[in-house]
Amino acid sequence: MENNTLYIYIDESGNTGFKINEPYFVICALMLNRGDFNSIKNIVKRTIAEISCYREIEELHANEMSFEEKVEVFNHLNKTKFKISYMVVNKDVIDKSFYKKKNIYFNYMIYLMLHKVLKEGENKEVYITIDNRNIRITAEDSLQEYLNIELIRNKLYNKNISVKYTDSEKNKYLQVVDLFANAVYAKYNFGKNYFYNQIIERIVDITFYPEKFDINNGL
Repeated sequence: MENNTLYIYIDESGNTGFKINEPYFVICALMLNRGDFNSIKNIVKRTIAEISCYREIEELHANEMSFEEKVEVFNHLNKTKFKISYMVVNKDVIDKSFYKKKNIYFNYMIYLMLHKVLKEGENKEVYITIDNRNIRITAEDSLQEYLNIELIRNKLYNKNISVKYTDSEKNKYLQVVDLFANAVYAKYNFGKNYFYNQIIERIVDITFYPEKFDINNGL
C-alpha cells in the first residue's frame, strides 16, 4: 500500500492583501513517499536542537531564521528525497471577486497546483496536510470534498484524497514546506534566488494564477 501512497504538505507565503512591492502570493506543496519521512524529520529535529543552543526556538520558521541557519538546513535537506510543486498568484491582476470568496478560490488554486500530480501519478491514496493557520482561508471540510469531486470529474475513480489540518509546531514536514514556500516567495517578489536555486531541481510543476499573466522573473 505504501508504494501507492503520496503524502503532500501545503503551506503559503505572503498574504492575499495588497502590499507595495509584494504583488505575488505563493502556495507550495512538498511531496513525499513514506520511506523519505525519517531522514527529513531527523534533519528538522537536529536543526532545531542546534539553533536552541544559542536562542529559544520551538519550530523552524523561515521568517525567523538567519541566512546562515537556512543555508545549513537547505544543505542537509538536499541530501534527502522530495518533490515540490507551487503556484504563484498575481494579486495585481486577479478578479476582485477573489477577495469576497477566498475559500472557494483557495480550494480551486490548490487543485490547479496539484491537478497534474494527481492526474499523472500512480498513487491511489493521497494524504494532504495543511498548516491549520490556513483554516481561516480554506473551509476545513470543503477542500477534501472538492478535490475528490475533481477526481471523479476526471474519471480517476481509483484514487482517494484525505485532507487534514494540523499545527506546524507539531509537524516537521510543514516546517520544511514553509522554508520552500518562503524561497519561492523571495524569488518572485524580491528577485532573491539563492534558496530557490537550492531546490530548483526538485520542482516538478509550476502554476501561475491567473494562468495567462505575464512574468519576467527568469524562470
